[in-house]
Amino acid sequence: MSDIKKYFEYTEKEGLCGLLPQNMPDYILHRMLEEIDAIDTNSDDTPASTLLLSVLSIHNGKIITNDGGNNSSIAFEPAEELMEKFENYKLAISMEHMRRIKKISISVNTLPTVDNILDSNREVGLTVLT
Repeated sequence: MSDIKKYFEYTEKEGLCGLLPQNMPDYILHRMLEEIDAIDTNSDDTPASTLLLSVLSIHNGKIITNDGGNNSSIAFEPAEELMEKFENYKLAISMEHMRRIKKISISVNTLPTVDNILDSNREVGLTVLT
């Protein structure tokens, strides 16, 4: 089964809370980290964007489905605002990866929520571990 198909199955089952980095299984988080790396290095092999689908789902308050049934009223922000939200989501994914490999600690009460993960003003209680 392809990664993108696994992503759709996962998100349809878990809903918006499943798109929070701290709730993602490793295979989804690693898929997104690969996308971040491809984007950040301007790779020609950038895979289908589960990152963008996730940002649009969170922004619209509903999961974007593979069959198009839930996609009829997807709102798109002006490009600059959407890119800011996209960058905030990328940062949250990267921070979760660093938390899982024990490079940082994030205070539980400052972990992202569906309501604040795309917010540039979200405060994070972070400790660098040695």
